[in-house]
Amino acid sequence: MRISDIARRSGASQKAIRLYEARGLLAPVPRVNRYRDYSEKVVGTIFQVLVEEGSSRYRSLLSQPGRPTRSLQQESPETGTL
Repeated sequence: MRISDIARRSGASQKAIRLYEARGLLAPVPRVNRYRDYSEKVVGTIFQVLVEEGSSRYRSLLSQPGRPTRSLQQESPETGTL
């Protein structure tokens, strides 16, 4: 499966997927005719990375002193405005 298919299924950008691979968050992907050939398992791994990335971003918002609760609710991952 090509990177465009994985990006569409996971919701992550192609650039983010390449970054995850470069940082070692995804196992090296075999290449077929110079194109990365992703397996179905990669989608699940990318979901895990996105969830962890989102939770750490939310934790950093919570740790900001003097931040009103209402603004945190407006920026929460559930509302999709983060």
